[in-house]
Amino acid sequence: IFPSAFSPNGNLVNDVFRPIGNVLEYLEMNIYNRWGEKIFEGPAQAGWDGTVKGAPAPQGVYYYNVTYRKISGGYPRRYTEHGTVHLVR
Repeated sequence: IFPSAFSPNGNLVNDVFRPIGNVLEYLEMNIYNRWGEKIFEGPAQAGWDGTVKGAPAPQGVYYYNVTYRKISGGYPRRYTEHGTVHLVR
């Protein structure tokens, strides 16, 4: 499950965009801006802090793509989730 919005404002509440829920293993998360440029690539567990090259990303809608593994039918299977997230400042 992925939140639909996050607000990296330093109040320690919803400051990082990351998946929520129990999965065997999160593998990778990519974040893209509205022009389709990859602005973040990293482990999904750590999440995205709303910055691009160390500077705050502008408020807006971003596209995410997350690859993970979970147990299905007794075996780990690989899945991909994608969607949009609103960065609110």
